[in-house]
Amino acid sequence: MLLIIGATGKIGRNLVAECRSKSIPFRLAVRDQQKARLEFGDDVDSVLFDYDVQNTYAHALSGVDKLFFIAPSPDAPDQVEKLIDVMEDEGVRQMVFSSGRTTGDIPGKPLHQVENLVRQSRIHHTILRPGWFMQNFLNWIGLTVLQEKKFYLPAGDAQTAFVDVRDIAAVACEVLTSECCHGETLELTSEEALSHFEVARKISSVLGRRVRYVPLGEEEYLEKMKSLGWSENTAGKMTDLYRVVKTGKEAEISGDIRKVLGRAPISFDTFLGDYQSEFRERYLEAH
Repeated sequence: MLLIIGATGKIGRNLVAECRSKSIPFRLAVRDQQKARLEFGDDVDSVLFDYDVQNTYAHALSGVDKLFFIAPSPDAPDQVEKLIDVMEDEGVRQMVFSSGRTTGDIPGKPLHQVENLVRQSRIHHTILRPGWFMQNFLNWIGLTVLQEKKFYLPAGDAQTAFVDVRDIAAVACEVLTSECCHGETLELTSEEALSHFEVARKISSVLGRRVRYVPLGEEEYLEKMKSLGWSENTAGKMTDLYRVVKTGKEAEISGDIRKVLGRAPISFDTFLGDYQSEFRERYLEAH
């Protein structure tokens, strides 16, 4: 049985779809089982799980031999260490951890600490390091597009090899159902690096009206996001991540999606075409 932790997130929802399309048995580890049934249907197999409630770990992992998980926040290393202990006790044989490309390899960062815990375990494991999600442009990055026809980031003119979350889920599913990539760390990106100026032009083409990317300094970005209701802590963490983006690190292209899936990753243009109706509903609904 495959247990999915984080099923209501962007990757998790698509992993559920992948499993259903391939008739792979799975169970959802969730804090709210009623909410899971409303989202995924009454036939969904779910179990109560909460990173903050350790006595939910063993029951959720009972009878599970494979696990997909994302890290909790902000106490990820301590909680994941306890989770892995229970996984080993319950006989879990394989796990896939979805980390992050921006900080997964930076010593001292929580995701890097979790990666080390995964590698040190006795369980077969694969670590995924996705780049920045294309789907972010449909939610938090696009908060200001409807009203201002602009989006703001402290990314300068740095390029990013974005990734579609559908590809992340497809890679996770393939790894969990094959002998592929045990012990490996997979960098997941598309095969093109785009600046946010280029992204704005592509979104403009889909919407039929101009959308601008406005690069901000760090302090300007903090103030802008706080004006939109973000906490200073959340905005500050995002600013830290974009410092790494500005180094050019996120422009590096990986071939790991093609290696695992035997096909090219989804391009940004394909993503925009597939989500064209969602973009238009979200950003043109007031006009």
